[in-house]
Amino acid sequence: MGKTINQQLDELFNEKWITRYSCEDKKNFVYDGLVYQLNKDHKDDWLIPNGSPSQAGKEADLFINQLWLTSPIRVAFVLKDKNTPDGDDTRKWLILNNENGKKNRNLRTKIMRRLARLLYGLTVEHIGFNQLDNHKIKHTWETTPFAFIEAKKIAGVSSVTKEEMEETLTRDIDLLMEEIRILNPNVLVCFDGEDTQFNYITAKFDKLAGKHEKIERKYDQNNNFTCCLYYYPTLNKVVIKSNHPCDRGTNWIHYEKVISPFRELMNDNLIKLK
Repeated sequence: MGKTINQQLDELFNEKWITRYSCEDKKNFVYDGLVYQLNKDHKDDWLIPNGSPSQAGKEADLFINQLWLTSPIRVAFVLKDKNTPDGDDTRKWLILNNENGKKNRNLRTKIMRRLARLLYGLTVEHIGFNQLDNHKIKHTWETTPFAFIEAKKIAGVSSVTKEEMEETLTRDIDLLMEEIRILNPNVLVCFDGEDTQFNYITAKFDKLAGKHEKIERKYDQNNNFTCCLYYYPTLNKVVIKSNHPCDRGTNWIHYEKVISPFRELMNDNLIKLK
């Protein structure tokens, strides 16, 4: 058997990406990719002790790899950067055997609850916010594979400027696109109120595909926020704009900004991703 997706990403990070940075910055490098989940039959075996530098066990890696490869809708959440200044591996966030791991698994934080709602709305039912069922969302969070992509791999602080993101992506867009190629998600949600990740990624996809189909509109007459996605039929990719998952807006706006245009694409246009 060949290398798993996360093993391929480790090679990309260690052999190409991290070498671009200074010794000081390397300490704050953030690994990402397919997020490890707890198989219900091996939960205790797959929990990682707090502070452990090791990867999840080989079985856990094979488990999430197979889940991802067989999923019809593969979602990658494209975030700006980790907002605490220390190195990390976001793939382990759901299997850490500490309080943070428990909070992430049990959706006790705003960011995880918002991501879980989107994961459900994208992969299970493209329903409206008021139709969501928390039990179904939790089940999806525990059983459906997804990926984290930190567009800026060096951890930062509570905020990052548009200029910093543009500088980072101008330098690293080739490696970011290689990460996307290895992961091969067919839905990418870009969390950035200024659309920096979205603009850089879609510019690259436009060159590869030559064209895209666009859904861009106000949500409705009474709610003046904009929804936008690009669909690339030849690449089998959808790229969606989203606000940051920790923004101060309401939960339903955060959800509908992403799911509303995706629902239109999938239900009204009868699109089938593969």
